[in-house]
Amino acid sequence: AFEELSVKHPSNYQFLKGNLRLGGTQSGRLSSSEPNLQNLPSGSKYGKIIKNCFVAPEGWLFAGADFNALEDRIGAILSKDKNKTLEFSKGFDGHSLRALAFFPEELPEGLQIDSKEDNSLIKKEYGEVRGKSKGPSFAMQYGCGPGKIQQLLKCTKGKADQVYSAFHNLYSGLAEFGQKNKIQGMTNGFVTGAFGLRLRTPKLKSHKSGTRESTEVGSEARSASNMVTQSWGMLMNRAFIEFNNRLEKSPYINKVRLINTIHDATYLLVKAEPEVMHWVNINLIECMEWQEGIIKSDDVKIGAELDFGLDWAHQETLHNRATIEEIQEFLNTKIYKKD
Repeated sequence: AFEELSVKHPSNYQFLKGNLRLGGTQSGRLSSSEPNLQNLPSGSKYGKIIKNCFVAPEGWLFAGADFNALEDRIGAILSKDKNKTLEFSKGFDGHSLRALAFFPEELPEGLQIDSKEDNSLIKKEYGEVRGKSKGPSFAMQYGCGPGKIQQLLKCTKGKADQVYSAFHNLYSGLAEFGQKNKIQGMTNGFVTGAFGLRLRTPKLKSHKSGTRESTEVGSEARSASNMVTQSWGMLMNRAFIEFNNRLEKSPYINKVRLINTIHDATYLLVKAEPEVMHWVNINLIECMEWQEGIIKSDDVKIGAELDFGLDWAHQETLHNRATIEEIQEFLNTKIYKKD
């Protein structure tokens, strides 16, 4: 598909010009077609091979910025869940929190959920138990039940039920938030996501409270609740637009190219010049730190960091607000690896 749809440039580079589509997803995120440049297999064995195809022209750098755990942070802000907020306000490790909740019998007695020291101990010394908590956590985050947990852990039904209960007790605020979204869908026939976006919920609306839920009703309830948090991926659209407006008023309009967004990330071509990189690092990160209205929070901050490289597969992170001198050193030691 890349070969068939690429456009040859006089410089002998091949360019891909995918179409970004509004309204192509339930969550309001942009989708892409011809070719689909938002569904690249980054997590598979082909991920790095494909990313190696995307190379910056000579004198330019391939750059990208990805929101830090955006969906998780939005969930913490909107639900005001106590333990989920701890992960971001106090730097608790979420996998260690859940390991203690799911498998207390495999950890030392007396460990406390709200202890930073105990949390750090689990992360440092009980990696196997911590790792075991990941699969069930991701599954339950998207509404899966005890049956899926039993399958993932290869455990008894009783243990799967216990893990399921532990997750919902640990994040009781998230569970209440999901129920609130479900009630809105049943009452109004829609749920409301980022910037007022609505997703219709006709099955929930027609469902009679107190009666047995069909598979379709349950599925719609999960999708609707997920949409409320996932829709905040539109913060990337908002940041993309604000940054472009700043770029058009800057002296760097011909030295920066916005090239794509993929869900919670944006990608650019940037001239390999410290002054240009400094301007992008300041302005793009500021645009991605925007946090007003119902997502404003003193405890959970939204943000990102900028990566640079000669191609998409080999990226180095530049810390936020780096000086021009630090960026020159970054170019010499990280990008071009000069002595």
